[in-house]
Amino acid sequence: MYKNKSARSILLISCPNKYGILHEIADFIDSKKGKIVGLRHIVEKTDNQLFMRVKWAGANELACDTDIEKEFQPIADRYDMEFKVSCSTRAKRLALFTSKTTHCLEKTLYNWKEGDLNVDIPVIIANSENIKELADFYKIPFYFISTQKPGYEKKQLEVLKKYNPDFIGLARYMKILSPEFVSEYKNKIINIHHSFLPCFIGANPYEDAYNRGVKLIGATSHFVIPELDQGPIIEQDVTHTKEGYDARKFEDQGKETEAKVFYEAIKKYTDDKLIIYKNKVIVF
Repeated sequence: MYKNKSARSILLISCPNKYGILHEIADFIDSKKGKIVGLRHIVEKTDNQLFMRVKWAGANELACDTDIEKEFQPIADRYDMEFKVSCSTRAKRLALFTSKTTHCLEKTLYNWKEGDLNVDIPVIIANSENIKELADFYKIPFYFISTQKPGYEKKQLEVLKKYNPDFIGLARYMKILSPEFVSEYKNKIINIHHSFLPCFIGANPYEDAYNRGVKLIGATSHFVIPELDQGPIIEQDVTHTKEGYDARKFEDQGKETEAKVFYEAIKKYTDDKLIIYKNKVIVF
């Protein structure tokens, strides 16, 4: 169960940077008898575009002011805003896809079980049967769907329709999604991969990196778009290698970094800290 039970309303906005916006938002929250507990804004200087995340406590500490879209719409219209209102205690539904390796899946499930990730995980889908034991341990419905047989994406979509997730995490799911599948969950699929691309591709990137004497091992998490590995980047990190490491140690480091980056991307999504703008992600 998620540890943080304080109800907070969250407003994400994107609009041209104009005079008076902050004043209008503060007055609006004040009119709801709200108290601002967090505010951050970022300006994209090239386009003079403003991005803002405002978090506030309402008059009722156990409830969120989320049913306010109609009241806020006139402000949004005046400033050409795109906006979203959410509640900090509302758990998003995360469907997890994976293949044979479990490092990203395990870290996400562990942090979820510890109450550090505000999600419901209604289903795990894998193209490897060895994931069932892990899913059973966490008491999550598991579906093995072989990707070696035709029509597997249709079966996956049928399962997803049954569980109705808000978004999907590809926890080292080693299969390219079709454009048709991606379009069903636009900007709602998060992927993770090592950051050796495009230098070291194929089945043994860590061994190839070791043979080239690579000094940094990295990982990148991004939203999935139809163009392979070209989606907006959410999270990245690197770790230094050391002389004397072998290819196995490289891979261990890589897995640890991948798991961390994947989890952080999932958490930022669940905490409503992301705005997609063009082909980049604004991260609060």
